[in-house]
Amino acid sequence: MSAISDFIVSVMLPTIEAVGKDKLVDLLQKLHDSDSEKYSATVIAGHAFIKPLIEFVGKTENKIDDGIVASINQAISESAAKNGVTFPA
Repeated sequence: MSAISDFIVSVMLPTIEAVGKDKLVDLLQKLHDSDSEKYSATVIAGHAFIKPLIEFVGKTENKIDDGIVASINQAISESAAKNGVTFPA
């Protein structure tokens, strides 16, 4: 990515992350309301998928992927807490 592209993305990233997180939380809630079993399986699997990425993206050269992965993790964690789902250790 060029320096100008990096700058534009970095300026817009906080908004994109916040909107994306909110949309994912809403989507997960709809899944919970329609099929709580699928919902539980989805958030547990999502958590298992995203957790290893958090450490990995921290080692990359840009902060874009860090923010995206963090917002997905926040959405999954927030939704799970709201609906009483706990993650396996």
